[in-house]
Amino acid sequence: MSEVAHTQRIEAVTLASGRNVARVSDAAYERDVAVRDLIESGSLSLIPHQDGPFSLHLAMDSGNVSLRIGTGAGETRVLQVSMAPFRRLIKDYFLICESHIEATKWARNDHLQTLDMARRGIHNEGAELLKSLLDSKAVMDFNTARRIFTLMCVLHIA
Repeated sequence: MSEVAHTQRIEAVTLASGRNVARVSDAAYERDVAVRDLIESGSLSLIPHQDGPFSLHLAMDSGNVSLRIGTGAGETRVLQVSMAPFRRLIKDYFLICESHIEATKWARNDHLQTLDMARRGIHNEGAELLKSLLDSKAVMDFNTARRIFTLMCVLHIA
């Protein structure tokens, strides 16, 4: 692993939630995949620069999502992101996911692909929004932002 990659690597991800997300099987699956992907290939850089590897803890706090980021030097930064700009996206995301689950019972493959493309589009929009809201505090690649948006959605229902 290169030194740059090591200093931007995410080594641990945790979520705080009020309910047991494991009871919602689709949300638990999405959470597990997002956490695994963040640890395997997530890339994060704090502004001003601080070295990783990083630990990431997400929690909902009064209409905000709190990203508690532990640095390689043992310091902790907390970034707050308002959920208000994400509410429509999260609502649409879950509606599309529910439609996809229902459609698997009757729909043709092309209809399922259309729903999946819509879901990906919402996911991409959420990732871009997250990146833009954090651009003065942290830099992350697009896939890292997508995975964090997934975890924000999971926290929203938890």
